[in-house]
Amino acid sequence: MNRTCNQPTHQPGRDQTTPGPRRLADFLPDGPAATTPAVPRTEGGIRVVVLRRSDPAPVEVWQSSQLLRLLDDTQASPITDPARRDDLVRRALRSLAEQRHAATQPVVAARGDRDRYQAEPERMLRDIRRYAIDRHRGGEVCREGLDAFGARFGLDPYQPRLRVARITGTVQVATDNRDTAEYQVPHYLAVDASAVDDAVEDSADIRVAVTAVEPVDD
Repeated sequence: MNRTCNQPTHQPGRDQTTPGPRRLADFLPDGPAATTPAVPRTEGGIRVVVLRRSDPAPVEVWQSSQLLRLLDDTQASPITDPARRDDLVRRALRSLAEQRHAATQPVVAARGDRDRYQAEPERMLRDIRRYAIDRHRGGEVCREGLDAFGARFGLDPYQPRLRVARITGTVQVATDNRDTAEYQVPHYLAVDASAVDDAVEDSADIRVAVTAVEPVDD
């Protein structure tokens, strides 16, 4: 009499798990089962993705769009069906990214508000200083009064400046190469203001332009 032995077959779409459950801590990134972080908990069969250790509870997991903290000896089994496992991990990553975005937006907005609030007093102080200087230059406020006002409110002291000179002139170059002379003169001709009393450093605005190149009698 022949007997037929029915072999167990894999049914697509069902979660395939190992025979025995393991501690949830085993599925942490540094655990012995780290390659299969998508697991169903033994109690209730609720599927979670193991994320990291977390205080005060040792294990943080993602479950149905929320983060939970569970004891490290919670029993769970790995999902061995690749399609089910990968789908759960993808959903967890998408959910975590959305939660992170939602959580950081108020922080970004708060930083923007803080920067605007910090910049506003500085702008106002600049406007006040400019107003006081204009009143001084208009003859309404004496210099002593302006200086006392600036010191009282911690404003930068007023230092008048004069734009002094407009320079024109020529330079002779011992060459007959017009192209070289036209290039070198505007690039290398400079004015030395170091001997001028109270000259403001880096304030010289010198632009040299070659308007004509003419031969000169020797």
